[in-house]
Amino acid sequence: MKKSNKVYGVLGIASYMSNFNADFTGNPRKFGDMYFASNVAGKYPIRAFWNKLGERVFFIKSMKVDKEKAVPRLMDERYEFLFEKKLKPKTSREIIKDLFSCVDVMNFGGTFASKENNISITGAVQLTEGINKYELTETIREEILSPFVNSNKEDSDQTTLGSRSIVDEAHYFYGFSVNPLNYKEFEDVIEGFEGYTQEAFDLYKEGCLYGVNELQSMSKVGSENEFALFVELKNHSRVSMANLHQYVSFENKENQRVIKLTRLMDYLKGFKNHVASIEVYFNPYTTSIIGESTELDMQTFSILDKSVINR
Repeated sequence: MKKSNKVYGVLGIASYMSNFNADFTGNPRKFGDMYFASNVAGKYPIRAFWNKLGERVFFIKSMKVDKEKAVPRLMDERYEFLFEKKLKPKTSREIIKDLFSCVDVMNFGGTFASKENNISITGAVQLTEGINKYELTETIREEILSPFVNSNKEDSDQTTLGSRSIVDEAHYFYGFSVNPLNYKEFEDVIEGFEGYTQEAFDLYKEGCLYGVNELQSMSKVGSENEFALFVELKNHSRVSMANLHQYVSFENKENQRVIKLTRLMDYLKGFKNHVASIEVYFNPYTTSIIGESTELDMQTFSILDKSVINR
């Protein structure tokens, strides 16, 4: 089913003794004194979640065997593997149609660059960088003992030491927008393509609620989906909102997380005639929400099981 209305929102990710998004040195990503996580880091757990569900995902690493080695596929090879056909030169319409059958392309768009076909799709869903809202975050570097000796040192007879960096506690908040109009240009040129779908949005929503929880690696274990807010606009509305995460604040009082929405609700009141509904998801066992609005149609749910939280 085609989705025609815009959606704006906020995605919150908590990280405890974890490194949700490392830079190229292995340290938690920072700009000056500000900890942040890239929009790529925000999208990846959602992509991985879809992949686990068995949905068709294009922009994700897949492996092949080449000369007895396991190596990642090239982009052209990923296409041929996923769609079980050879990539033909100068067939961009066919390629775009195939790509839109992938849930990650339908949501996030992407760039397909090969020798004969160069395609760029601006996604209906766009994420900002994730900004850490917790002021007391610190980086911790810990040493790790390897069970093996260093194979690069002939005289080594002791196991080696490594290290990793994590944050003690961080709370990253992303702003996002969902604009189905981004695909309007393709509706007239791709046969059978009707644009962004409600099914694709529902899968994006699921990824916002559970993607990080499902992605458990050595660096990311300890990170979790903490918060999500979805502002659905009415079908006729063409207003634009920007960076809703900048109106959200966070504090931790005696191990009780507090997410303040007061400024955000004041901002949204200016769009009262355009807002169809607001949904807020959080963990009621660890987190309190402050600043709900009675003027807007707002509902609160448990991020654990989507049950309604009566306020």
